[in-house]
Amino acid sequence: MSNYLSELKRCTICILPVDFPGISFDENGVCSLCANHKSAPVPIGSDVLQNKILSAAGKVYDCVVPLSGGKDSSYVLYHAIKKMGLRVLAVNYNSGFQSAQATENVVNACAKLNVPLKVFNADFNLRKALVRQVLKFGSLTGIPTGVCGNCENAIRSYALRAAREANVRTILMGDSEAEKINIPIPTGIGGLMRRVNAKNAAGVIKALSAYYVTASRERKYMGIPVKDAFKLSMAPIEYPENDIHVLHFFDYVPWETMNKKELLEKELGWRAAENRISRFDCYLHPLDNLAFLKQLGISKDGIIYANLVREGVMPREQALEQELNIQKTIKADCLEFARKFGLDAQGTDWIDYN
Repeated sequence: MSNYLSELKRCTICILPVDFPGISFDENGVCSLCANHKSAPVPIGSDVLQNKILSAAGKVYDCVVPLSGGKDSSYVLYHAIKKMGLRVLAVNYNSGFQSAQATENVVNACAKLNVPLKVFNADFNLRKALVRQVLKFGSLTGIPTGVCGNCENAIRSYALRAAREANVRTILMGDSEAEKINIPIPTGIGGLMRRVNAKNAAGVIKALSAYYVTASRERKYMGIPVKDAFKLSMAPIEYPENDIHVLHFFDYVPWETMNKKELLEKELGWRAAENRISRFDCYLHPLDNLAFLKQLGISKDGIIYANLVREGVMPREQALEQELNIQKTIKADCLEFARKFGLDAQGTDWIDYN
């Protein structure tokens, strides 16, 4: 590595650090991900989306929209009602760690748009038991592992349950390719196992066993079939596509919700957490950011911001400012979470980043 690159802290186009695993930098300080970047497909149009909503003639609803209270799902709900004229059933999964602001946003959006809301609550004893093991991993290895646990499974399974109960054939998801992490990330169980040594091995194995038993019980509680609930993999269960069609809204409508804050505030009474418009809907999120930050030198949000810079959705200056703000408050945010839910009894000295 040249002297120039050794002095360079981040890619000159995006904000990935120079020691981010698996990438290289050219003489101008541009990372290989930026150099080889191909833009996400251009959205194919709201009219195409409208035509793909499966016929709901004679039914009460046209589609189900999972609603977290964040900006993306709130905008999907708004667009489906106001721009497409769809009859929507909103579905919210409350893990018990859903933030108060997100809950308020969900309630306000449904009230403003006169949309029925179905809420599925987690078994919080199971959810909290799972997070205890996440913190145990942290105390043993310095890295919280498996932070999001079964959340994606819950969102999927409860959306499917609501759709089937209401005899709805279409689920409209508010996820975006622009935000997804589509590069190999050496985190998760693989990252955990690289930190196992003779001193912590027994504790890690015990915590890992407890984690998988609890996660399996939680999936069973969600109504996931036993053959899937007790798989060792924590990968999200696949959507069954035979009877219900899952559409991804931002494949059809431009992902511009970074610029929709004022519209959402005015139309839905939507609010973001202080100093943030993204990723504030779950109190667990700072732990997820910490897991990435400790292993990769950049938060999980920061990797997404880098994606958005490449896509031309977010200026580099804004991305870097938001990433640095995360790094400034990450320790306090994680400690506040642990105290808030009484999860700090086993020690939190490992919650740090320098």
